[in-house]
Amino acid sequence: MGRRSRYSARKKRAVKPAARLRSRRTNPASTAPTASRQQASPPPLRRLFPFDLNASNFKSAMVFLGIFAITLFIMLLIAVSIYHISSISLTALGSAALEFALLFSVLEYLFLYKHMTRGEVTSSLGIGKAGLSLKNVGIGILIFLVLLAIEIFVGVISSVTGANISTNVQLLLASEPLWFYVFTFTITPLCEEALFRGMMVPRIGIIVSALLFGLSHSSYDSTFGIDMLVAFIFGVIAGWAFKRTKSLYPSIIAHGLVNLLAVAAFLF
Repeated sequence: MGRRSRYSARKKRAVKPAARLRSRRTNPASTAPTASRQQASPPPLRRLFPFDLNASNFKSAMVFLGIFAITLFIMLLIAVSIYHISSISLTALGSAALEFALLFSVLEYLFLYKHMTRGEVTSSLGIGKAGLSLKNVGIGILIFLVLLAIEIFVGVISSVTGANISTNVQLLLASEPLWFYVFTFTITPLCEEALFRGMMVPRIGIIVSALLFGLSHSSYDSTFGIDMLVAFIFGVIAGWAFKRTKSLYPSIIAHGLVNLLAVAAFLF
């Protein structure tokens, strides 16, 4: 009786490998290596420049540029009208018109051309309530401290070498009304980050968006293009933070603090 029971147990154990073999034959995917089932990661160059110059993307770019041109024209008309009835600085009104044109163009493109819902737009731009966390606020402050360290380093190099590294930021801020100073560190960061990070980073990548952001600061006319270089570095860091956190708040906070520091340095 004991030998029979042992023989039955051995027979059952022999059946299990055969059953597993039959299941593999009926399901070939189960025998595939795990690595082959995973999506291959894109090459490094592809991660830096994640866009294709195809007809569809070219059309989307042209549509956005058209929306921006029309929106900017309308905003400048409003700015000139306000100037004629109030005598507010035309330079300040023009700058505000440009910033609002950036933000409105992004929203018009996503809502009207891409037919996104409000939830999809806030998710795409990373401005939902969930993204406004203490962690993202801390990341924004950390990015600002990195930029502050770069500014201090540039100042030390200027002092040691005797090189006069200047910028015309103070000239641009001179004789502007008080509301424009507040606008600079509150509304401007939101408008520019919505375009250069929220809109551009997912479509043309961190590096290209940072290059365009740096070029947008060419009007500062700083020595050795230092403002353009710092803006590019900020664009890379802010773009990376946007990709990692899926939130625009870190870069908005950092951008606002940088502009607040520039205003404070000018006023005091």
